[in-house]
Amino acid sequence: MKNLKIIFIICISSVIIVSCLFVFWHPENTASGNARVQPIVKVVFPRTNFVVRAELAQTPAQWTHGLMYRNSMPAESGMLFILPKEETQSFWMKNTKIPLDIIFISAAGKIVDIKNNFSPCLSDPCPVYNSVAPAQDVLEINGGLAEKAGLKISDKIIIKK
Repeated sequence: MKNLKIIFIICISSVIIVSCLFVFWHPENTASGNARVQPIVKVVFPRTNFVVRAELAQTPAQWTHGLMYRNSMPAESGMLFILPKEETQSFWMKNTKIPLDIIFISAAGKIVDIKNNFSPCLSDPCPVYNSVAPAQDVLEINGGLAEKAGLKISDKIIIKK
């Protein structure tokens, strides 16, 4: 009977350990220490009255992880990358499972480039998408949404908390 209790305790402990390992080392949680937990802001496009609820990516780990491994994203949601300086920005879609539009935004808060409806990239090498002009921030939204919302180069954006 004593041996059965010991075996039972070992089995339960093993299940708990394996569950914890899965949670902490699952691809959605690696590279950024739970990359999906960021503040949410509203990105407003005044000319079209279009609003996106965007997670903020503010650290190098969050920039690297981005929207990797997600199977879907709510319709008018996205991720806003707050970058350290205005320069030509380069983005790729490594391990991104959903098509995205990539909107490059100047330090003055105007759209300088839009890359429309890029396909997921699940294997190397993934194409790199560069802004055609210097950008300070980058907004990723669901593929096709920029065109549907009527967004254009030089449109102003406002970020609201």
